Amino acid sequence: KSKFSNKLLYFHSEQKLLPYLNVCLKDKKMVSFESTHDINGKTIFTQTTLSPIISEDGEVIRLIAVDSDITSINEANKKIILEQEKAERLLLNILPNKIAQELKEAGRVIPKNFKSAPILFTDFTGFTLKCEKLETNEIVDELNFWFMKFDAIIEKYGLEKIKTIGDSYMCAGGIPMENPEHPIKIVLAALEIIQCVKHFNCLKADNGREQWTLRIGLHSGDVIAGIIGNKKFAYDVWGDTVNVAARLEHEGQDMKINISEATY
Repeated sequence: KSKFSNKLLYFHSEQKLLPYLNVCLKDKKMVSFESTHDINGKTIFTQTTLSPIISEDGEVIRLIAVDSDITSINEANKKIILEQEKAERLLLNILPNKIAQELKEAGRVIPKNFKSAPILFTDFTGFTLKCEKLETNEIVDELNFWFMKFDAIIEKYGLEKIKTIGDSYMCAGGIPMENPEHPIKIVLAALEIIQCVKHFNCLKADNGREQWTLRIGLHSGDVIAGIIGNKKFAYDVWGDTVNVAARLEHEGQDMKINISEATY
């Protein structure tokens, strides 16, 4: 066996080669392996292929070893993996994990009916008047500040953010995974959103800045949730439950939660 190893390229150690040589000689078949080598301070990736030459009486009389520099291929593959990971993170940031998996595997998401999903709407009161006093970038910064706080609260309680529409924030519980605890969790989230706004309003008042107030509406019932269309995917919910939740928010009072009998 050693008579073969000393014929191979100089940067392969006999200890590294022996397992592959043994397979090649014992099974009399071609084997391949990858390895790294430091040459002049640079890391080189190689793929080595060992091919046995077999005599008429079935003996291995020679080995042909081919080393290929696959450094550029490895670097390209790493870039592809990184881009795939970025795309995966982006998809999971847009869609719930279960929905993202279904979309990747099936190429579409079939809308599903949920019998008792709680829906929450928030809306800042006097938003139009605030827009008249603030620059466009200030409005965007304010909404971004508040919605990021709401996102953290929603995530804490395992709820699903659906979308923002202007200064309105919408989330749901019990979708895409049904959970009997979600009505309680969405109420706790609503209470924490109110406390969050109160807390930062105190800080704003201390700095002489204008305070923000909001209304919250909550209703539970049948909804259909899923994705429609094949561009700019968005997970959304439809049904009368959504309309009632929006109406409850609209008819609510500042810094209060208007909750339906069904959710209660």
